[in-house]
Amino acid sequence: MDKVKEKAAIIEQYISSYLELHGKSPRIVDIAEATGISRASVSRILNTYLKKNGRVEGDFKGNIMTNKWRRMLDSSIMVPVVGQISCGCPALAEENIEDYIPLPKQIIGTGHFFILKAHGDSMIGAGINEGDYVVIRQQQTAENGNIIAALLDNEATLKRFYKDTKAHCYRLHPENSNYPDIYTDNCQIQGIVVSVIKNYLK
Repeated sequence: MDKVKEKAAIIEQYISSYLELHGKSPRIVDIAEATGISRASVSRILNTYLKKNGRVEGDFKGNIMTNKWRRMLDSSIMVPVVGQISCGCPALAEENIEDYIPLPKQIIGTGHFFILKAHGDSMIGAGINEGDYVVIRQQQTAENGNIIAALLDNEATLKRFYKDTKAHCYRLHPENSNYPDIYTDNCQIQGIVVSVIKNYLK
Protein backbone atom coordinates (compact mmCIF):
# COMPACT_ATOMS: atom_id res chain seq x y z
CA MET A 1 0.00 0.00 0.00
CA ASP A 2 2.89 2.37 0.72
CA LYS A 3 4.08 1.98 -2.88
CA VAL A 4 0.56 2.71 -4.13
CA LYS A 5 0.42 5.85 -1.99
CA GLU A 6 3.82 6.91 -3.28
CA LYS A 7 2.80 6.41 -6.91
CA ALA A 8 -0.56 8.10 -6.27
CA ALA A 9 1.22 11.16 -4.86
CA ILE A 10 3.49 11.31 -7.91
CA ILE A 11 0.52 11.01 -10.28
CA GLU A 12 -1.52 13.64 -8.43
CA GLN A 13 1.42 16.06 -8.40
CA TYR A 14 1.98 15.58 -12.12
CA ILE A 15 -1.71 16.17 -12.90
CA SER A 16 -1.66 19.39 -10.84
CA SER A 17 1.51 20.63 -12.54
CA TYR A 18 0.16 19.77 -16.00
CA LEU A 19 -3.12 21.58 -15.33
CA GLU A 20 -1.30 24.67 -14.10
CA LEU A 21 1.06 24.69 -17.08
CA HIS A 22 -1.37 23.82 -19.88
CA GLY A 23 -4.80 24.68 -18.50
CA LYS A 24 -6.15 21.32 -19.63
CA SER A 25 -6.15 17.70 -18.49
CA PRO A 26 -3.28 15.34 -19.26
CA ARG A 27 -3.98 12.02 -20.92
CA ILE A 28 -3.18 8.78 -19.17
CA VAL A 29 -0.38 8.21 -21.69
CA ASP A 30 1.06 11.64 -20.79
CA ILE A 31 1.06 10.74 -17.09
CA ALA A 32 2.65 7.36 -17.77
CA GLU A 33 5.42 8.77 -19.96
CA ALA A 34 6.22 11.60 -17.55
CA THR A 35 6.20 9.55 -14.34
CA GLY A 36 7.58 6.24 -15.59
CA ILE A 37 4.53 4.45 -14.19
CA SER A 38 2.84 2.05 -16.60
CA ARG A 39 -0.43 3.11 -18.21
CA ALA A 40 -2.22 0.18 -16.58
CA SER A 41 -0.96 1.23 -13.15
CA VAL A 42 -1.86 4.88 -13.76
CA SER A 43 -5.39 3.90 -14.77
CA ARG A 44 -5.78 1.56 -11.80
CA ILE A 45 -4.47 4.10 -9.26
CA LEU A 46 -6.67 6.86 -10.68
CA ASN A 47 -9.79 4.72 -10.41
CA THR A 48 -9.21 2.66 -7.29
CA TYR A 49 -7.22 5.06 -5.11
CA LEU A 50 -7.24 8.73 -6.12
CA LYS A 51 -10.86 8.87 -7.30
CA LYS A 52 -12.10 6.65 -4.47
CA ASN A 53 -10.41 8.91 -1.92
CA GLY A 54 -11.78 12.08 -3.52
CA ARG A 55 -8.41 13.34 -4.74
CA VAL A 56 -9.31 13.51 -8.43
CA GLU A 57 -12.42 13.44 -10.60
CA GLY A 58 -13.26 12.86 -14.25
CA ASP A 59 -13.77 10.10 -16.77
CA PHE A 60 -9.99 9.70 -17.27
CA LYS A 61 -10.37 9.95 -21.05
CA GLY A 62 -8.68 13.32 -21.36
CA ASN A 63 -10.79 14.74 -18.53
CA ILE A 64 -8.85 14.46 -15.27
CA MET A 65 -9.20 17.11 -12.60
CA THR A 66 -7.69 17.42 -9.13
CA ASN A 67 -9.90 18.81 -6.37
CA LYS A 68 -7.51 21.73 -5.89
CA TRP A 69 -7.79 22.64 -9.59
CA ARG A 70 -11.58 22.24 -9.49
CA ARG A 71 -11.85 24.67 -6.57
CA MET A 72 -9.65 27.14 -8.42
CA LEU A 73 -11.77 26.87 -11.58
CA ASP A 74 -14.96 27.37 -9.59
CA SER A 75 -13.61 30.72 -8.39
CA SER A 76 -11.92 31.65 -11.69
CA ILE A 77 -12.67 32.41 -15.32
CA MET A 78 -10.69 30.76 -18.12
CA VAL A 79 -9.73 33.74 -20.27
CA PRO A 80 -8.47 33.19 -23.84
CA VAL A 81 -5.18 34.67 -25.00
CA VAL A 82 -5.81 35.86 -28.57
CA GLY A 83 -2.52 37.27 -29.81
CA GLN A 84 -0.67 40.56 -29.66
CA ILE A 85 -1.74 44.17 -29.63
CA SER A 86 0.41 47.15 -30.49
CA CYS A 87 1.31 49.83 -27.96
CA GLY A 88 3.13 51.82 -30.64
CA CYS A 89 2.01 51.79 -34.22
CA PRO A 90 -1.25 49.79 -34.57
CA ALA A 91 -0.83 46.11 -35.42
CA LEU A 92 -3.28 43.67 -36.99
CA ALA A 93 -5.41 41.95 -34.34
CA GLU A 94 -5.09 38.16 -34.30
CA GLU A 95 -8.33 36.39 -33.44
CA ASN A 96 -6.91 32.89 -33.05
CA ILE A 97 -6.81 31.65 -29.47
CA GLU A 98 -3.25 30.85 -28.40
CA ASP A 99 -3.88 29.75 -24.83
CA TYR A 100 -6.13 30.11 -21.78
CA ILE A 101 -5.25 31.70 -18.44
CA PRO A 102 -7.41 31.20 -15.32
CA LEU A 103 -8.07 34.52 -13.56
CA PRO A 104 -9.86 35.07 -10.21
CA LYS A 105 -13.41 36.36 -10.54
CA GLN A 106 -12.98 38.63 -7.52
CA ILE A 107 -10.20 40.52 -9.33
CA ILE A 108 -11.57 40.93 -12.86
CA GLY A 109 -15.28 40.90 -12.04
CA THR A 110 -18.02 39.69 -14.36
CA GLY A 111 -18.36 39.80 -18.13
CA HIS A 112 -16.65 38.34 -21.18
CA PHE A 113 -12.89 38.77 -21.34
CA PHE A 114 -9.90 38.17 -23.55
CA ILE A 115 -6.17 38.70 -23.11
CA LEU A 116 -3.80 40.36 -25.55
CA LYS A 117 -0.02 40.52 -25.25
CA ALA A 118 1.26 44.09 -25.31
CA HIS A 119 3.83 45.01 -27.93
CA GLY A 120 5.64 48.34 -28.01
CA ASP A 121 6.25 51.12 -25.50
CA SER A 122 3.54 53.73 -26.07
CA MET A 123 1.65 52.81 -22.87
CA ILE A 124 4.57 52.62 -20.44
CA GLY A 125 3.24 55.64 -18.54
CA ALA A 126 0.21 53.54 -17.63
CA GLY A 127 2.41 50.67 -16.48
CA ILE A 128 1.85 48.56 -19.61
CA ASN A 129 5.14 47.30 -20.99
CA GLU A 130 6.34 45.08 -23.80
CA GLY A 131 5.31 41.47 -23.16
CA ASP A 132 2.69 42.22 -20.51
CA TYR A 133 -0.61 40.37 -20.71
CA VAL A 134 -3.49 42.84 -20.89
CA VAL A 135 -6.88 41.65 -19.63
CA ILE A 136 -9.73 43.25 -21.57
CA ARG A 137 -13.46 43.14 -20.86
CA GLN A 138 -15.39 42.96 -24.10
CA GLN A 139 -17.65 45.96 -24.66
CA GLN A 140 -18.28 48.48 -27.41
CA THR A 141 -18.42 51.64 -25.28
CA ALA A 142 -15.93 53.45 -23.04
CA GLU A 143 -15.73 56.40 -20.68
CA ASN A 144 -13.19 59.20 -20.92
CA GLY A 145 -9.92 58.01 -19.41
CA ASN A 146 -10.52 54.30 -19.98
CA ILE A 147 -7.70 52.38 -21.64
CA ILE A 148 -9.25 50.60 -24.59
CA ALA A 149 -8.43 48.01 -27.20
CA ALA A 150 -9.67 49.47 -30.47
CA LEU A 151 -9.71 48.62 -34.14
CA LEU A 152 -8.65 51.37 -36.52
CA ASP A 153 -9.05 50.35 -40.17
CA ASN A 154 -8.92 46.69 -39.11
CA GLU A 155 -5.76 47.23 -37.07
CA ALA A 156 -5.71 46.90 -33.29
CA THR A 157 -4.20 49.35 -30.85
CA LEU A 158 -4.17 49.97 -27.11
CA LYS A 159 -4.66 53.61 -26.03
CA ARG A 160 -6.35 55.84 -23.47
CA PHE A 161 -9.73 56.94 -24.76
CA TYR A 162 -11.22 60.45 -24.86
CA LYS A 163 -14.16 62.00 -26.66
CA ASP A 164 -13.01 65.28 -28.20
CA THR A 165 -16.22 67.33 -28.20
CA LYS A 166 -14.60 70.32 -29.91
CA ALA A 167 -13.23 68.34 -32.83
CA HIS A 168 -16.26 65.99 -32.83
CA CYS A 169 -14.05 62.92 -32.90
CA TYR A 170 -12.25 60.49 -30.64
CA ARG A 171 -8.76 61.07 -29.25
CA LEU A 172 -6.62 58.03 -28.53
CA HIS A 173 -3.85 59.06 -26.19
CA PRO A 174 -0.57 57.14 -25.79
CA GLU A 175 1.05 57.19 -22.35
CA ASN A 176 4.44 58.05 -23.84
CA SER A 177 5.43 61.54 -25.00
CA ASN A 178 7.34 60.06 -27.94
CA TYR A 179 4.04 59.22 -29.64
CA PRO A 180 1.36 61.64 -30.90
CA ASP A 181 -2.33 61.44 -30.11
CA ILE A 182 -4.47 59.69 -32.69
CA TYR A 183 -7.62 61.54 -33.78
CA THR A 184 -10.30 59.51 -35.50
CA ASP A 185 -14.04 59.42 -36.10
CA ASN A 186 -13.94 55.69 -36.80
CA CYS A 187 -12.95 53.95 -33.58
CA GLN A 188 -14.30 50.43 -33.10
CA ILE A 189 -13.96 49.72 -29.40
CA GLN A 190 -13.27 46.06 -28.66
CA GLY A 191 -13.13 46.40 -24.89
CA ILE A 192 -11.59 48.19 -21.92
CA VAL A 193 -8.54 47.20 -19.91
CA VAL A 194 -9.38 45.85 -16.46
CA SER A 195 -6.05 44.35 -15.42
CA VAL A 196 -2.44 43.83 -16.50
CA ILE A 197 -0.41 40.70 -15.80
CA LYS A 198 3.27 41.56 -15.47
CA ASN A 199 6.09 39.30 -16.59
CA TYR A 200 9.24 40.24 -14.69
CA LEU A 201 11.24 37.35 -16.16
CA LYS A 202 10.99 38.46 -19.79
